Amino acid sequence: MPLKVPRKEKTKGKLITHEEHAKGDVPLSTYVQYLLRPSQAPPNTSMRYFTFRSSILLLMFLGVESLVSLQDYWVGLWGQQSGRADLVWYGNVYFLVFVALALAVTVRSVMFSYFAVDASCVAHDNALKNVVRCPSWWFDVTPVGR
Repeated sequence: MPLKVPRKEKTKGKLITHEEHAKGDVPLSTYVQYLLRPSQAPPNTSMRYFTFRSSILLLMFLGVESLVSLQDYWVGLWGQQSGRADLVWYGNVYFLVFVALALAVTVRSVMFSYFAVDASCVAHDNALKNVVRCPSWWFDVTPVGR
């Protein structure tokens, strides 16, 4: 966002102007900008990279929910059995589904965290780049902490 030079008639000889505060909910455009950050992907591929990693995350979320449903379904089948040999087999399959679910949740969480940190790093780098490139008058009229 380009910086605007404060108008002289508003400031009347003051360097620091009144700060405006945003009130209310965070607008949807803020979330969209966060999601569409170009990431560390090569130039001209940011949207493809976003689509790729979003698709992977969506598949991971669907996979985890499918495993949870399978686990619930399997417990229902297991509860209907009465033979001892069947109980051992159903227990072993339930354990395998549980292990697969635990691995899928771990992978999904790590991927989601990585993508969120990546987007945050890019947002921070862009903000820092914009502050460093500001004209010197901006530092005069912006108090520390704003």
